[in-house]
Amino acid sequence: MEFSVNLFEGNWLKSSVEIALAIIILFKIPIMRIKVSLFACAVISVIWHLSAPETISAASFSWRFLLLESLRYLSWIIVLLYLLMLSRQSKLPNSWAYSLYTALAIILTLFIYNIDNDALFPSQF
Repeated sequence: MEFSVNLFEGNWLKSSVEIALAIIILFKIPIMRIKVSLFACAVISVIWHLSAPETISAASFSWRFLLLESLRYLSWIIVLLYLLMLSRQSKLPNSWAYSLYTALAIILTLFIYNIDNDALFPSQF
């Protein structure tokens, strides 16, 4: 799967909304851990919108897209857990935080490694 920006297919509008959200997050949210997690989630969503296939078919899925999809869902889980802990006025347990950030780092490393290298995962199933 090629990660190309198709400006005439409407992905630019979705991405521009996510970029605006990321900019607003940087200036308006005072709590640092929520600011960082929401900003990372917005940036990952921009990458997802720019690389998501327009039509979903069996041939459109690749390991890169599935890794990016996992990265997007994991970043949203982290955001939601931080918001839940904020509403309860408690702290996320360290074992949860370490597990989530380790999984995030592993998936991000696999995604970055596999962008131009098909040795680890083939480009199609």
